[in-house]
Order: sequence, then C-alpha cells, then structure tokens
Amino acid sequence: MESEGSRAMLLFGFVLALVLCVLAGMAAISALGLFQRRTAPTPTMIARPPTSARLPQPTPSLRPETPTEPLASPTAEAHLPDTPTPVVITVQPAVETPPPPLPTNTPTPTPTPTRTPTSTRTPTPSPSPTATPTPTPSPYAGPYREGNGVDLRARRASLAPRLDGDLMEWEGVIGQDLSYIISGAQAYEGMHDIAGTVYAQWDEEYLYLAARVTDDVHVQSQRGDRIDLGDALIVWIDVDLAGDFDADVANGDDYQIGLSPGDFATISPEAVVWRPQRRPEWDRAIIVGARRRGGGYTLEAAIPWMVLGWRPVPGWAFGFSVQLLDNDTRGFAGVETILSGAPNMRPGAPSTFGNLILSRD
Repeated sequence: MESEGSRAMLLFGFVLALVLCVLAGMAAISALGLFQRRTAPTPTMIARPPTSARLPQPTPSLRPETPTEPLASPTAEAHLPDTPTPVVITVQPAVETPPPPLPTNTPTPTPTPTRTPTSTRTPTPSPSPTATPTPTPSPYAGPYREGNGVDLRARRASLAPRLDGDLMEWEGVIGQDLSYIISGAQAYEGMHDIAGTVYAQWDEEYLYLAARVTDDVHVQSQRGDRIDLGDALIVWIDVDLAGDFDADVANGDDYQIGLSPGDFATISPEAVVWRPQRRPEWDRAIIVGARRRGGGYTLEAAIPWMVLGWRPVPGWAFGFSVQLLDNDTRGFAGVETILSGAPNMRPGAPSTFGNLILSRD
C-alpha cells in the first residue's frame, strides 16, 4: 500500500511538473511576443505617390485622416501566440530614404541644333530664261550652198540703224537683188511692176535687214498672220546650215518671218513669226519701220538674236532666203507674183536657201 501511494504521488508530481513547464513555456512565448512588439518599430504604411503627386515632405508620415490601410489593433495581436511561428514585421530601410523627386512642370530646354556645315563655294547664278535655248557657236566651219544665188554678207554695224525706213545709214552695204520669179510669172510686167534689193547688218543684239522695193501698185490691207496676202517680204533663216544642208523640210531651227510695210495710212508696219512656232511675244520683239517713196517703198527691221535662239559670231553662216510678195489688185487679199534672190527657192525647203554670212568687220 505504501508503495502504491508513493507511485501515485510520484506520478502526480510528474504531471504537475509537466503542466507547470507547459504553462511556463506559454508564458515565455507570450512574454517574447510582447517584448518583440514593444522593441520592434511600429510599421508605417507608406502609400506610393503617383507620378502627379506632390513632392515628399522631409519626414514622411501617414496622415491620420486619410489612412491608406487600417492598422492592426493591440487586442488582435494578443492572439499571436496561438500561431506556432511568431510573425515578425520588418521595416526596410527604404522607409527612411525619401522617394526620388517627382517631375515638375519646368519645361525641358530644347537643345540648340548643330548647324550643318555648308559649302563655301559661290553658287553659279542661273541664267535668265529666254524664249529659246541660246547655244554658243564656234566660228562656222561647215559647207556653203552653191547654185542658190549670190551670198548675202551682213556688215557688222558700228551704230544701230534708226529703223525709220530711211536707208541713208545703209550706204556702202552690198545687197542681194531679188530678181528670180518664183511664182506668178504670167502676172509679172517687168521691173517697174515689182523688184527689190535686200541688205543685212548685225551687232550683238540684232540681225538688221533692209529692203528697197520697186512697186507700181501698193496693196496691203491685211494684219497679223495674214500679211502674206498683200505686199510684204517673207524671210527664211536656217540657223543650222550644216545640219540642214540637204534637208527639204523645215524643222525646229528654221524660221519663217513676215515683214509688212503696212498701207502707209491706217495699217502700221509689223512683223509675224510663223515658224518654228507662233508666239505673239516674238512678233512684238521684232522692230519694223517703213517709208513710202516714189514707185515703191523702203523697209527696215531688227530681229533679236534672242528670237532666233542664237548668239552671233563673226564669220558664222546661216541658210537664208527672202521672198518678195506683190499684190496689184485693190480689194483683193492674195499674192500675184513672188520674187526671190535664190533661183530654185522653195518655201520651207532649207536645201534651196542661199547663204547669209556675218562679216568680221
């Protein structure tokens, strides 16, 4: 009996010691949790500011009136010992480091662009546009047509003519007689009916032409591109003599220019360019003057080299021919007789033209 009582007391003491140990352990765990809560800094919830938020204050803190997340109450934390593993909340050093400054409204200065170096060469000025291309020819070295009448030589003018129909300034210039009947032989009545001589001079700006015409009846009632239906002269100029030497059809470098003396009353002298194209500004650029004289008329004209698309060179040669038109019937628009300085001249056929040579003096 005594032995069984000793064992019971021993067992009771063991259980009591075990219970005390368990209670002591629980009290230690509770004390440890309370110690950690008291010693660890209270975590502060930081709301990350958006890009448009205000700049951070020197000591960031959570405003009591606008908490971003409810804080845990101490009462709730008393149940932490029920969890086998204690919860430790650690505040990272980033809490003490202020966030980077937010962008402001200060505009970013625009960088000054670097100038691209340019060439120091002086640009070549563009030439002023002209009516047609103006090549710079070298002295003529091509063939001359033979058998198409006497060559007409243009004297280099020391002084530009006045272009008033007075041929006193043409003294000493050798002309070309227009004595070959090209059309209307049946209406031709002799040299008193129709005859003429053509002359030429030149300078850097113009080709000058003059004509002394014998005409017993002067009839010119037409204007503009119809002047070839009355008394007038038709001038053919081929600026490419060598290139069109054997050509029987006019092309873009062949010019057909009409010169009318008018009627010496209501119709003024004028010029018309039919070929290579009709351009009214070319008509206006050509200057024509005429004067009535006993038994006929005299005429002067200045054709700009610009219209011909050429620059004059001493010694240069052109294909050249003149038609002298005669109308003796008043009230009639048409031509009865045509004379020329080339015996085989055919309008629009460069191979039948004669030669015009620019004299060197």
